[in-house]
Amino acid sequence: MIIIIFYIIPYNRAGYDCMNLSVTNILFYKNYPHSNSVWKQSGLIYYIDEKYGIGNLEGSYLTRVQELEWIHNIKVKTIKHKYKNDFLSGIINLLRENEPVLVPVDTYYTRGNMYYQTRHTPHIITIIGYEESLFTYVDDAYGSIAELKPKELIEANSMNLKYMYIKLPEENYLTKEILLEPIKHNNNNLRGIISTSNIPDVPGVIKEFGLSGLEKFLDFYYEHNIDDTFNQSEEKIMEIYRGLSAVSNSRYKYADYLFDISVYYPEIKNIAEAYLFIGQDWKVSANMVLKSTMNNRLNLIQRMLDKVELIMEKEKETLRMSEEIHSIICNK
Repeated sequence: MIIIIFYIIPYNRAGYDCMNLSVTNILFYKNYPHSNSVWKQSGLIYYIDEKYGIGNLEGSYLTRVQELEWIHNIKVKTIKHKYKNDFLSGIINLLRENEPVLVPVDTYYTRGNMYYQTRHTPHIITIIGYEESLFTYVDDAYGSIAELKPKELIEANSMNLKYMYIKLPEENYLTKEILLEPIKHNNNNLRGIISTSNIPDVPGVIKEFGLSGLEKFLDFYYEHNIDDTFNQSEEKIMEIYRGLSAVSNSRYKYADYLFDISVYYPEIKNIAEAYLFIGQDWKVSANMVLKSTMNNRLNLIQRMLDKVELIMEKEKETLRMSEEIHSIICNK
């Protein structure tokens, strides 16, 4: 039996994680006209990670599934089976319907990534074909195309027997006016105005929404002894790296969204460029934390805190610009 999904090659983009990349690549394959603008949330949440006793940051206020449904009405359909054979046949049936299939896996069991046979990490791959008892998959995050036997796919799926596929809306109802909605929501979130129904599942106790959370993040580390906080556990450092990277990624993706809709609103390009540079700044601060695991730890951590102080001012300035431009457009 041969089932081949039409040409899909690995896709990569700054600020996108494995789920973002896989979904976006499938949208390209489906010729969805707004593939570059489905990731659009950009907020800020300060929380205390009680497991590690650290203050940390998050840039998202919606799950990815919620984000895709928001204004774009793209559905992520999740299917879970009780039996292995049903899991495999379900994937094959979707392939027959010309549907690429997203499968959660453990990197330890999938070839073509840096953690194969070395580290257990949650990941997403896209099944694109089935031929001679081999599943072909694309790993966008690691830029590879490889194959898995049915037994290997079940093992990589950690026996969850779960997969997903993307359902596009039957009609493209997006209007220029609707495309402005995320700007307003992001502005409000950064001002600390957020509906309690949208509180995301962050790994800790949320202390502050919006840019005011940056001040509390900095205060936490200035009030605590940096030597004690960062010399005890490398895991703590990696969690902070993850948090800063998450904020960076949210700015990169939001910039993509803004560039995409600037076709209709040229003034928005200024906001897009500002958030692109802010995303780069957040990435620099995250890399300082990562490098501190190798040498010169306390100096690099202090430089990260200094960098975040500078970013905070850029964030505030860009928010003011965004609010002003949004107001001008809406009042035309």
